[in-house]
Amino acid sequence: MMMTRSVFGLDPDNPGWIRGWAVLREAPWDLQGMHPTEEAARLACEQLQGYVVKYGARKLGSNDFIAE
Repeated sequence: MMMTRSVFGLDPDNPGWIRGWAVLREAPWDLQGMHPTEEAARLACEQLQGYVVKYGARKLGSNDFIAE
């Protein structure tokens, strides 16, 4: 079952962070990128072996990511 969250953009509670759907690999760590929708993230993820899609926040200018 796919979740449908539409919040993408600056995180009003955490200046300098954005919220969205991330495509990432947990080991070794690699944050491929952020996407505005789960569907867009899943399409990007299909091209990458060993990556997953998670919703959360990314610190701008870094690879720091906090999943929700």
